[in-house]
Amino acid sequence: MTGTGKAALRQSRNQVILFGLVGLANTIVGYGTIILFMEGLGWSPWTSNAMGYAVGLAMGFVLNRRLTFQSEVSGSGGFTRYVLAFILAYAINLIVLAVALGTLVDMRLVAQAIAMIAYTGVFFIACKYYVFRPAQCADDVVS
Repeated sequence: MTGTGKAALRQSRNQVILFGLVGLANTIVGYGTIILFMEGLGWSPWTSNAMGYAVGLAMGFVLNRRLTFQSEVSGSGGFTRYVLAFILAYAINLIVLAVALGTLVDMRLVAQAIAMIAYTGVFFIACKYYVFRPAQCADDVVS
């Protein structure tokens, strides 16, 4: 393997690790937000859940943009692509979950874990190659 190939592999490995750490932080903050709104402010579980996901989505975008992918993608266009990537990954998650639940009838938690792995993999790939891809045109770069 060439030096360039090794560097690209090392960069991808580091991005996977950072993506996982951002996801963990995102989960903690999102869940904390849900608890705050539901238990602290007395909001409904549905509204609290939406707030937790909104905070988590925004935080995930900022941290992945700055830390994981060190991207110069603009905030508005990048965030739109990030939301689309999230929707795609979540749809894949639901499809994999449905198949896994049908196959692993008595192993619901294993089915959930398999679906989560699919979600994470799809979301990472979409972020790396679609959301935070290197700037292709002037519209993608922060002014």
